[in-house]
Amino acid sequence: MAPRSPSPPPNPGVASASADATPDHDSPPSADASTDDGRPPETTRRALLAAAGAVDVAALAGCVDFRRSTFGNEQVLPESEESAVGSGNRPGSWPMLQRDPGYAGAAPSARGPTGNAAVAWTFETDEDPYRGFLPLAVADGTLFAQSRHTLWAVDVADGAERWRFAPPSLGGSGGQFLRSAPAVGDGTVFVVGDVSLYAVDAGTGRAKWKYRTTSSFDDVLLAGNTAFFVCRSGADQSLVALDAETGLTRWRRPADGSAYPLAYGDGSVFGATWRGPDDAADGETGLWEVYAVDARTGEKRWSRRVTARAETWFPTMAVAGGRIYVGTGPLYALDAKDGTVRWSALDDADLTSASPVTDGETVYVDADEPTRIVALDAADGRRRWGERVSAGYALGHPSLVGDVLYVPLASHDAGPGGVVGFDTTTGAERFRFVPPWSRAHGTSPPVVVDGTLYLGVGRTVYALEGDR
Repeated sequence: MAPRSPSPPPNPGVASASADATPDHDSPPSADASTDDGRPPETTRRALLAAAGAVDVAALAGCVDFRRSTFGNEQVLPESEESAVGSGNRPGSWPMLQRDPGYAGAAPSARGPTGNAAVAWTFETDEDPYRGFLPLAVADGTLFAQSRHTLWAVDVADGAERWRFAPPSLGGSGGQFLRSAPAVGDGTVFVVGDVSLYAVDAGTGRAKWKYRTTSSFDDVLLAGNTAFFVCRSGADQSLVALDAETGLTRWRRPADGSAYPLAYGDGSVFGATWRGPDDAADGETGLWEVYAVDARTGEKRWSRRVTARAETWFPTMAVAGGRIYVGTGPLYALDAKDGTVRWSALDDADLTSASPVTDGETVYVDADEPTRIVALDAADGRRRWGERVSAGYALGHPSLVGDVLYVPLASHDAGPGGVVGFDTTTGAERFRFVPPWSRAHGTSPPVVVDGTLYLGVGRTVYALEGDR
């Protein structure tokens, strides 16, 4: 099948939006909100109407606190691992990295391509990604790709650009670094640009609101109609929960160190804090403290310290079936209710970039050295199969779709990059795609929607089809 070419980029019919395209409103007062020059903000009727939802678009600067019953929306959280994230996680979507807020990375009832891979279309961004790979999301017929300074919206039918969003640099030149992977819910795309969280209209590419902090941060966790992240406001590091529609604060709690929010499940937000030792050398061990907080209040429910290799950048998690699977060096399975260690495995493997994915019955994880994919029983950690990756090396964040595990590969001396699919029962290879060039590049976690696999390789998005 010949690739279909996308429509030419920006023209008068393509919206090119930036943060400044949205009119700013004065921020309602709060304990730590301030204007850009440090003066306390004034309360205006326009700001109060915007906060109450009477104005469709609001750019909110600073840390804003209002009583939820007066100005915000009632918090709605997923009741199960299969619950929707707004309107984005219904069938025919992959609205965030690892697909769901539990970061399980699985779509058990879906089907992806196997057999002969064919490129349906490609889309070229004009810059390298910030994260080392081009993160993707799909919702409501639109693919969202995020390069270093720009969020792109692309029609999944033909790869035509719909709009782009590029907030200007705070210093006045260039653009902001888009630091998080896009997350989509209820018609809004959430991205982190330098020190701000932006809510961007998924249909138009125009900013609805922004939440500005005083330091950069990398990730946002979207669960139901709440966005969770760790940021600095003034001198304090905080774990924050925002109303996803308005940008108003639901709650804010002091964050103990770099307390990354990594996954959501059963009413809790799970994260981890490094406990050192700070001077540990590569290959030595330290500790990560895994924690759970109540998603409605921010109150800590439990914490558990687990062994980690010092070179682990930060642990990755997947939540399913009442367990949290944490890759810190060994792979741990913790009880989601109280943090009890149910089992640990792969103590002899190098799991510094391990990204577990699971359907609740089997846990799949990549190990760096030697490069291999391992399938473990989710109940007790027993090994079911292991498969060496014969070309390229596993980058992390595989995707489980039906009975195929799709693993992204990056180019390396061992071979070119791309994606390879393994049979979940036997480990046999069922799908492989290698792009037509092989210089060093990063590869995104695969996204599979309606039988098509979308992959970011370097600056390029590929839409891949094949047998099913």
